[in-house]
Amino acid sequence: MKKSFPIKANEDIEAVGTRTSNLWMLDESIIYIEKKPDVEIRLEDAIENNQVILAISKSNKWSLLIDIRSIKSISKEAREYYSDDKSMPGRCAIALLVDSYFSRIMANIFIGYSNASIPIKLFSSKEMAMEWLKKKVYNE
Repeated sequence: MKKSFPIKANEDIEAVGTRTSNLWMLDESIIYIEKKPDVEIRLEDAIENNQVILAISKSNKWSLLIDIRSIKSISKEAREYYSDDKSMPGRCAIALLVDSYFSRIMANIFIGYSNASIPIKLFSSKEMAMEWLKKKVYNE
């Protein structure tokens, strides 16, 4: 499915869709994940999304920009799976895009329960999240 990247891209980027997400490779090291509206993410969804991430990542070191503004919920098992470094070797940073009190709570719950050894930060601006991720990928 061809879809223009929702931030700003010079050309159309191939999107990969799962039950809960649409995923784009922005460049060789940054993956954008847009959660579909009102989805409840379960462990099997987390595993499927992770398989897509690993399939489309173009380098050994990459980061994620995850738009969680429309997410409904995420199960404890899915949170644990996502936060496990072994499930996503190569990731070096995660930026979570939020826009409401609810999405901030969801992001803070994820961060609070995360066992990940990588930096995770909340953003309300896509552009600021991209700048931060680029620094993490290319300067570290």
